[in-house]
Amino acid sequence: MSNFIVKNNERKQRQEQILKDFGQNSNTASKEAKEKAEYIAEKTMEIKRNWRV
Repeated sequence: MSNFIVKNNERKQRQEQILKDFGQNSNTASKEAKEKAEYIAEKTMEIKRNWRV
């Protein structure tokens, strides 16, 4: 049995924006590029959630 992550629209949009920022098309990007973009997007959101002013 394989593991997979169900992404909501907000999460997909963040991933697509990261790919776009790095000059990649979300339709043609490699699996590795998509995984990196997802990681960057999640870490960024984690930092925003834990940010203390």
